Amino acid sequence: MVIKLALFDLDGTIVTYEQGDFQSSWDAIGKAALHDNPKEMQAWEDNVDYYVPRLELYHDWVDSNCKSLEGIVVEKVFSKIFPPPYVAGLDNYFKYMGQKDVKTGILSSGVDFVAEYVQKEFGLDFYKSNEVHIADGKFVGTGKVKVHLLEKGKVLKSLLDKYDVDRDEVMFVGDNSNDISAWKEVGLPIGMNLKSNEYDQYVENKFTDFNQLQDYIKKLF
Repeated sequence: MVIKLALFDLDGTIVTYEQGDFQSSWDAIGKAALHDNPKEMQAWEDNVDYYVPRLELYHDWVDSNCKSLEGIVVEKVFSKIFPPPYVAGLDNYFKYMGQKDVKTGILSSGVDFVAEYVQKEFGLDFYKSNEVHIADGKFVGTGKVKVHLLEKGKVLKSLLDKYDVDRDEVMFVGDNSNDISAWKEVGLPIGMNLKSNEYDQYVENKFTDFNQLQDYIKKLF
């Protein structure tokens, strides 16, 4: 098998924040920004409970999150969420991938500045994620959805065109139901700490850390 493009989900796959059910950068940011304001923190958590069953309103959820952050000093958040809690073996895995002729990138509905931090730390080629706008050291209160929670597969297909690769030359690593559409678009779908056994049917193999994934990839290359 020849892999030319390796893509990775962020939340729950590369980073595993403790807040919330999804190990999500969004949840970690909310807690870091609003922990000293119980009313606003409760509103943030209520938003999750309201919108998770209504994912067709995903844009509204992102807008609401961004609005809740308006005016908050960015460093207040960054000091609590960085460095992220990584899945074991990540450093060695990306060092190994860096020796291969494989482009690596993050494809995530998480937050851009977390994805950028990971990209820079491990030398990935790119990231594609949702924007949270910052100016003058503060959150502006706006953002932009670039990877809809339900449309990872659609975004992934656009990356195949951009990097001129066939689906059989692409690997995607994810952990949850919103990764199903992406798994379906690649030749090598991989699960990392799958959140349910029902997702086994969508992946070629599954692992609990990147040391295991590295051993598997070595046998393929």
